[in-house]
Amino acid sequence: MTISIVKTKEEIIKKFEEEFPYPAVSDDLIKTIEEKIGKRFFTNNIKSFIFEYPYIEKEWREIYSLLYCKTNYFKTNPYVFRIHMINKSIEHIDELDMSSYLGYITVRPLPTNYLSKIVMKPNKNFYDLNDNEKLFVITVNQEVHIGSKKIEFQAFPFFSQDAMVTVCAHADVWMVSNIMHKRYGLDEISIEKIVSKLPPSDRGRNIPSVGLTLEQLAYALHANNWYARIRSRRLENNDLKKNKQKIMEIMQCIDSSIESGIPCILAFSNHVIVIAGHTLDENNNRAYIIFDDSGAHIVHTFNESEPKFSIKVSVEQLMEILELQNGEEIAILCPEFERIYFPLESVQHNTESIIDGISKDATKTEGVRNAFADILKNKSYRILLADSKKLKEFFSKNNVTDFNNYSLSHYIWLVEIYSEKRGDPNDLKGYLLLDASAHKYDTKYCFINSSNGKEIIQPAPEGKVMSLLEEFD
Repeated sequence: MTISIVKTKEEIIKKFEEEFPYPAVSDDLIKTIEEKIGKRFFTNNIKSFIFEYPYIEKEWREIYSLLYCKTNYFKTNPYVFRIHMINKSIEHIDELDMSSYLGYITVRPLPTNYLSKIVMKPNKNFYDLNDNEKLFVITVNQEVHIGSKKIEFQAFPFFSQDAMVTVCAHADVWMVSNIMHKRYGLDEISIEKIVSKLPPSDRGRNIPSVGLTLEQLAYALHANNWYARIRSRRLENNDLKKNKQKIMEIMQCIDSSIESGIPCILAFSNHVIVIAGHTLDENNNRAYIIFDDSGAHIVHTFNESEPKFSIKVSVEQLMEILELQNGEEIAILCPEFERIYFPLESVQHNTESIIDGISKDATKTEGVRNAFADILKNKSYRILLADSKKLKEFFSKNNVTDFNNYSLSHYIWLVEIYSEKRGDPNDLKGYLLLDASAHKYDTKYCFINSSNGKEIIQPAPEGKVMSLLEEFD
């Protein structure tokens, strides 16, 4: 293995011209990397590159064995190039440290579709966030060894299709399954396992792939001992009210999934993207963090000037774009844990029934009734799926002892109820707990009450909102 340090774009182009098996594409290769990272971020933040070759990448080895070893690309081999990005000028590996390390990119030895993975620390500067905006991303721990140096950091590993063995759907499933495996211990699903478990379809052979349906993906996940639920909504032509309701249902699924630390796949306009985080500004306005393996939606749908691997998209912008899909189907695929039997729809139904009941309860004051009517109208609540151990830890830190002696199921639905701004700790008024292992039609015994056994809506720890995502600077 050779490791070398270069400082400029011109030097790294020269390095690829010397070592890449298809030197004629070196300029375009660096242009692709520059666009995926963003030219502004590439120029202003990367001060040194560490060039590493050969590097063994499992995903590329599988793709190579499935197809490229059978082709006439005799210069293509099972190794990738790994490019580390550093935000300070260094002369030697010993100068490398965790604070200056930004992440890495891997490059396949192909004459096209060379980009394989981008594994970068989430960075507010990358998403053009100001000091008052918060960045939350679903991540897993990454460990990188460069010479004698070991670097550990959190990242959401991004994977890009090769457009033969893998297309956008394969790439998105790999990204989501990689997170679920490393974060929650679900079975690992490799590229080879995704391809080999795909059911037959009218789209023909699996390699080269011309695209997959969500049903194929769900089948492949199930065949690999996973569970996934697809929620799809077909929008009606010229029925704005009904379409808005359908889109709102999809958005609620997205919110619950990502705020529970579970990435999801959104499908519309014959393409899929991964949603794996969100931002929050000082006025509680939110934007989603999306990952688009080809950049198709980022450029053509969200009108970005560069096909970056990830961008932020405001909640309002995404809703407006989905509203344009008249007569089309939009769908969301969310992984599920095995012991989840009480679905999100049941949580929503029971939550709104409780809130609606209070808004109409004659024994309550007019102020309370009106407040709960507004909560119902504005859907001022968050629904999180939490591991009961983490939930008890959260309660313990905030001096909530009501559930210390309870035997809780593995997963609990936590519903946070807000008087006004959803997610604002100052507006948090109370919460509901529901048993995620309950019968989907249970409207009474699914609730987990406090030790007094009376109140369904529990008083919230003052100013404390549960977060299941990591916050990044």
